[in-house]
Amino acid sequence: MAAMSLGFIVMVTPWTIQEVVAACTGSKPPPFLDFLATWLALSNSFWNPFLYWLLNNHFRRISREFLYTKVRIYNKLKC
Repeated sequence: MAAMSLGFIVMVTPWTIQEVVAACTGSKPPPFLDFLATWLALSNSFWNPFLYWLLNNHFRRISREFLYTKVRIYNKLKC
């Protein structure tokens, strides 16, 4: 769980710092940095399932069972 929290902090911190600096100084960051910080923070949602699968044995087992069940059902319907 600590790795998940650390991953979230690493991904969201640049955006948070950028927003605090912009609010305190009244200036806007360069568009490239704004784009990069925003998409880094938003990509956290994309990486979460992969990190859970990599770091959590229970989640890995449940997801494997779920996928196998879906594949078996799909194959039965296909025939």
